[in-house]
Amino acid sequence: GDKHIGGWKNRYMHGKGKIIYENGDSFEGLFEVGEYVDGEYNWINGDKYIGSWKNGLLHGKGKYFYANKEVLEGYFQNGFAEGLGKLTYQDKNYIVVNFKKNLRNGFGKTYFSNGGRFEINYSNDNPYGMGKYFYADGDIFIGNYKEIGDGSKRNGEGNFYYRDGKQFIAEWKNGEIWQRTVLFSEAGEILDDSWNQLKHKEYVEKLNKNSVNSQFEEIELRTTELSRTSITMKTKRKPKAKRAKITK
Repeated sequence: GDKHIGGWKNRYMHGKGKIIYENGDSFEGLFEVGEYVDGEYNWINGDKYIGSWKNGLLHGKGKYFYANKEVLEGYFQNGFAEGLGKLTYQDKNYIVVNFKKNLRNGFGKTYFSNGGRFEINYSNDNPYGMGKYFYADGDIFIGNYKEIGDGSKRNGEGNFYYRDGKQFIAEWKNGEIWQRTVLFSEAGEILDDSWNQLKHKEYVEKLNKNSVNSQFEEIELRTTELSRTSITMKTKRKPKAKRAKITK
């Protein structure tokens, strides 16, 4: 059966204590008449939560550690991530965004471990509308995104600014330049009136070869950068905890 260690009041766990459930889950922290108040809960699947509780549910400030090494830090309400939070992924990239019942909602910023940054609005976990992608190599993209499959890609008008000052405006479709466009110098001079996806990719490769720390991975991120930021929140509302009752 369940094992209880600590103080009790009126035959219920009270004060500091620890309970180990028969299924392997455990909680250690502060109890109030059998209810969790603040402490660490470990699930048998490897997940862990450290923070505040209310009525047996995650409630208040806390950190949720997933078994897959992702970490959610922020505020919870009735078992759900709610309000401003920070979700760190396995690869150390992380997003700071507002959550509503575990889903990203509102303006969010994703910070990549290589120094890049992506900013966009979210609706029910899906990024949409005008986004800004700041690459670690100095390139910048500002344009529209649309949900495609499991993520979002560039769709519609978007501006691309190379690190050397050259720039272009193009229509994008499924993450790539859709129609030929014009490449301008930083001063506004026409450099190429038939700029396309192939030329764009080749030029980025050329710029990277001249970099001290070439980041070829970002060539792919230019069309798939949202793949690392579209992870669905896995925190689910937990069933109300049993009151830890001590029997004599």
